[in-house]
Amino acid sequence: MLLWISRRSGVGAVERRPKPALTKVGAEAAAHGVKLVYADIYSPVNAMIQQHERFGFEKVTSGCCGTGYLEAAFLCNSRSWVCNDASKYVFFDSIHPTEKTYYNLFMTLRPILDYLFQD
Repeated sequence: MLLWISRRSGVGAVERRPKPALTKVGAEAAAHGVKLVYADIYSPVNAMIQQHERFGFEKVTSGCCGTGYLEAAFLCNSRSWVCNDASKYVFFDSIHPTEKTYYNLFMTLRPILDYLFQD
């Protein structure tokens, strides 16, 4: 089984269409009982950035940790300045989403996950 999952608006209907490059791999995986799923996570995160007010975010151009422009991973550490409310930010540091962003992404993909894990 191969599903191509895309949510162009970040909230819109799920499209189930095979991506040509993955069709062969998907067929081979299905022969072994594997479900191969390609889920577009870029579009929902982009929607959260472009329509940040709709999702309750205030900061989209910088992260919560440090200056928010360069720090990531070990550069964002216990000595770095951290914002008071990470839920107002799409990103925690310069590349990693905040818990709220991950939650919104999960809720966007939840129908897909429910479909995949149904009996």
